[in-house]
Amino acid sequence: NNAVEQAWNGDVAVARIYSKPLETKEVEALYRGVEHGVQGLNTPLLPKADLLDVEFGTDGTASDISPLHSTVERGTTSTYYSPEFGRYVAQFTNEWGGSNVSEWYRVDYTNNTTIRNGLADGHTMEAVIMANYISPMADAEIKPFSSHQGGGTGFLICKTANGSGKNVLTFLPNVSTDGKSTWRWATSTTVPSPKAFYHIVGVYDKASAKCHIYV
Repeated sequence: NNAVEQAWNGDVAVARIYSKPLETKEVEALYRGVEHGVQGLNTPLLPKADLLDVEFGTDGTASDISPLHSTVERGTTSTYYSPEFGRYVAQFTNEWGGSNVSEWYRVDYTNNTTIRNGLADGHTMEAVIMANYISPMADAEIKPFSSHQGGGTGFLICKTANGSGKNVLTFLPNVSTDGKSTWRWATSTTVPSPKAFYHIVGVYDKASAKCHIYV
């Protein structure tokens, strides 16, 4: 609804969604892909993001290079080239946790049944993010890559009340099948340091009724 909550301040190098729960060996392949440069490793185990795969451009724009080629809208977000990742990275300078923001990207999948069904049947999210905040970190939910309006799924730094007393990297899918909010807090043990990149993968395995986060 043209509004933002729990805004991000920091960088995003990777934002991808897969329509299936990835196995551990596939998650390891994703990490090796990032370690060697996002586009620098091609193995049979390396999964291809089929619901969303954001590629940031030189001028701050972004495109979806997944098979769906969804339109990626943007605010005034800027990008820069990272030789470490071999790609452009988005940089957000919003107020940490604020709601009045100008720097954002979004994909409107309201009427996209492929994305909606892919998320509902179990999915995987992947992101490479770097937080930018002044210590001590505010005890608030901060969301670098999420779609939590009326349910959904996403990554966040959680409040201490949901992270065993720490503001940790968290994967939070809504696993409801009856339209009610049924959240599953897959909390890590990692409090992200400022100015450091983290590779995070969240897996919602509907068949086994489990959620996992890898950092």
